[in-house]
Amino acid sequence: MTDLTRECCGTEYNAFHTDSCPKGEKRRLEQQAYPKRTWTTAAFMTGLGASTPGSDSEAREDTFEARVEAISDWWTSHVAAVIEKTAPKAVEYGASDLDLMGQAMQASLPIPAEWTLEEKAEFGRYAACAFYALGKVARIFGALEQGRLPNPDSEFDLEVYSIMMARIRETGRWV
Repeated sequence: MTDLTRECCGTEYNAFHTDSCPKGEKRRLEQQAYPKRTWTTAAFMTGLGASTPGSDSEAREDTFEARVEAISDWWTSHVAAVIEKTAPKAVEYGASDLDLMGQAMQASLPIPAEWTLEEKAEFGRYAACAFYALGKVARIFGALEQGRLPNPDSEFDLEVYSIMMARIRETGRWV
């Protein structure tokens, strides 16, 4: 068993994908996979590169540049993994749900009368993604309210919705 799997009812389950696990065990596995963390102001500020008494500006600059590089390297590899996972699914699933939800968003939100039908459709698709993202944020807050970190799938989905919104803003469509 790896550190990402847990045994439940005599079977190994991946802690990040426990849908087949009985309900009570799923919650226990999630709590083990996403333990409560204690955040202190000092740890938080240190993590952000805040200055500390006695540190000189040159050392802070080296640390700043190293952190920028580290974040850039991580982000590049992270985005590559997201693209690899998302692009084929986007083509497979299509975007008809965005058109349908977009029509509902158009009916419920104020839209300037002078907009063309295509501008209204783009607005609707964008608003539909924002609505989906809101649902993910609500799920994240639900986990936080329970004193645990959310499942990484919620973060991933939220990231994808943000990318979808950016693409809709630039091109008018997701796929």
